[in-house]
Amino acid sequence: TLRFPDGTLNTSYMYGYVMDPDGNVVNAYSSYTSPQFRAPNSNLSWAPQTAPAQNLVANPMWYNVNFALVPSNDINLDVLEYNNTDKPAVPGDEVHIDLTGSNISPLPTRVEWRDKNGNVVQKTGDINTLEDGEQQGTFIVPDSAVDGDIYTAYLVVGDNDVAADSFIVKVMDNRQYEPTTDGVTKDHGTPTTTDDVTGSVTIPDYPTDKDQPTITVDDETQLPDGNTPGTTDVDVTVTYPDGSTDHIKVPVTVGEQADNDAYEPTTDGVTKDNGTPTTTDD
Repeated sequence: TLRFPDGTLNTSYMYGYVMDPDGNVVNAYSSYTSPQFRAPNSNLSWAPQTAPAQNLVANPMWYNVNFALVPSNDINLDVLEYNNTDKPAVPGDEVHIDLTGSNISPLPTRVEWRDKNGNVVQKTGDINTLEDGEQQGTFIVPDSAVDGDIYTAYLVVGDNDVAADSFIVKVMDNRQYEPTTDGVTKDHGTPTTTDDVTGSVTIPDYPTDKDQPTITVDDETQLPDGNTPGTTDVDVTVTYPDGSTDHIKVPVTVGEQADNDAYEPTTDGVTKDNGTPTTTDD
């Protein structure tokens, strides 16, 4: 588009710029470095090619008035699901990104994931669309990640970082500790209590100076009443102070009933005639 001062058509005083199909001004290099009405050759230091010139013979027409366009490729990158404050990730989580904005730059463009030391731990190949970058940019938090690690996704265009977002890793207690149990053995006829079961659960290496986990029986109807021999698995939940949980089955074994408890001898007594000795068999 070319503009002239109102009521004039003086080729020595004009102003030009480029608009996209939506009417937005496109950044460009030209002799028009400021919105002023002037001759196209009045600022040659910014003319992108041959200096603009005017044909004064036939018509006062200008030629070589060029605009070197700088396409706008502003793209935002956001890490979905996780962040650096109230939504930490844990090792093994799948992290997705969202790319929004204009078209991908014609320069080589990729997504890189870097650790807190700036080391590249994962990168895509060259991407051509925003959707391609989102698909290839999915990241799995490494099992080796420790509490407080930060991973950042970068959109790299022509080896320049143009957008980034990050998240922090929180290694929950249930990822660090593994409850164990030796099970419970009860004599026949002795009911199993919740204390029997929860007391059989230990958490190796859990710090003694830290708030202790809560151990509960999921369903107390699973507790054997002691009248049926055999082994029953009782479901137990370990709840850590950070809110994470572990689940474990505690085997409870009830012993066989002793024969002297299972059976009760009876007798009708022995009657013998006078003079007849009583034998052991009698």
